Amino acid sequence: MRSIFRRLPPLILGVALAAGLGAGGLRPHPGLGKLRWVGLGGGSSPDSNQLSIEQDLELARAVLGEPVALLYAGGAGTRAVQVRDPEVKGDPLVARLGHLFAPRGGRDARYQPTSLKPSGPARADDLEEVLALELKREGTTTLYVAAHGESSEAPADALIRLWGGWSVGVPDLAAVADAAPEAATLRLILTSCYSGGFSEVLFREGDAAQGPGPGALRCGLFATTWERQASGCDPDPDRRVHEGYGIHFLHALKGEDREGKPLEPGLLDLDGDRRVSLLEAHTRVRLVSKTLDVPTTTSERWLRQAAPERGPSKEVDLPEERRVVKALEASLGLDARAASRKLEAARLQLQALELQAERARQETDEAWWDLSGLLLSRWPVLDDPYHPAYPALLAEEREAILKLLDTHPLSRAYQTKRAVERGVDAKIDALLLESAGWERLARAAENLELAGRLAAAGGEDWEHFQRLRACERGL
Repeated sequence: MRSIFRRLPPLILGVALAAGLGAGGLRPHPGLGKLRWVGLGGGSSPDSNQLSIEQDLELARAVLGEPVALLYAGGAGTRAVQVRDPEVKGDPLVARLGHLFAPRGGRDARYQPTSLKPSGPARADDLEEVLALELKREGTTTLYVAAHGESSEAPADALIRLWGGWSVGVPDLAAVADAAPEAATLRLILTSCYSGGFSEVLFREGDAAQGPGPGALRCGLFATTWERQASGCDPDPDRRVHEGYGIHFLHALKGEDREGKPLEPGLLDLDGDRRVSLLEAHTRVRLVSKTLDVPTTTSERWLRQAAPERGPSKEVDLPEERRVVKALEASLGLDARAASRKLEAARLQLQALELQAERARQETDEAWWDLSGLLLSRWPVLDDPYHPAYPALLAEEREAILKLLDTHPLSRAYQTKRAVERGVDAKIDALLLESAGWERLARAAENLELAGRLAAAGGEDWEHFQRLRACERGL
């Protein structure tokens, strides 16, 4: 079942490996201890380089050990970590005008130097060079990315935004893997918005029509589907309020919950080998994350590519999927079929809400043009704080500007339209959050159904699914 939702951009992508001893005698999976990993993180500019990104990378280093390379923001000495700070004050009139004429995030934040010691800036060319060199060594190279993803019209068009306006896309990573030795493996773990689009990396040139790519085996664990935003990217200095795929995933590898408290082995060890695999940590996120994320994998993508649409089925051993179905049916109080029905109803509701949102945005835009036209007809440089006359304008005309913003009918109309738009957006966000659990449950049930048919068909397609699953587990 493809995700039914689409929303606006950003968020994080990631990738991971080995863990230390966990709770209750749990140990890291034997396939994790020898992994090499490369870290990639940061936003494209300071206002998209939130503190939680840096802290997720610090946690990855604590759990996984030192990376082969860490490419982060602008590199060593980057003073671009955004931290929310209520003490940051400024001229309230300038703030109102900035919100009207040039809205952007981070005006309630300060920026501090990174505590990381990156080996270089987060640039696409550097990433591709590092990965190509590592894959030539054969074995497994794991990429952990904590950055922002961008929405797209198709999964293969997914992007990771990097520092300074750079980006890396599905074809870029697919090309690196295509050219690598067959004995190599590239594993991705992405925590960003729309990160499921990078499951297309498993195909030649990132094109599903061309089939599995040559060269390295490639697999991945992703925070969410290609159509959904993911949670994370929080500038709040209180780590306790951060929520997202990475923080749950990395703590699970250590045998802990999101707060770092030891977990009973049975909550993580789904195959009974007293070890925590990458896929088991990923499964933990699917069960406990209270976000709009719908985590997915390359093996799920392969099932939807290769499994017969109908035909005989065979029992398959997928303890991760069975745990998700059992646990979510209990916690949500409905079975997978009912979850699918709710998803369909939510899809129709979302379509109606998105039409409302589009109309609300159009009306807000019209009201904005009316208001900005009025303001600029009286004070032509009011939208340009860099103009030499701007400081004198605010000093001399402050009261008149404030009176217009507070009392004029065009200003009140604009504020009303904005409030309506925000209200519709809030309904969309609430629906996305509520539906995440239904979609996680429905996808897990469908994974079992598709895997059963693919197992019955057998052959190379089934063997490739098993190789992907083993790669995702960390074997």
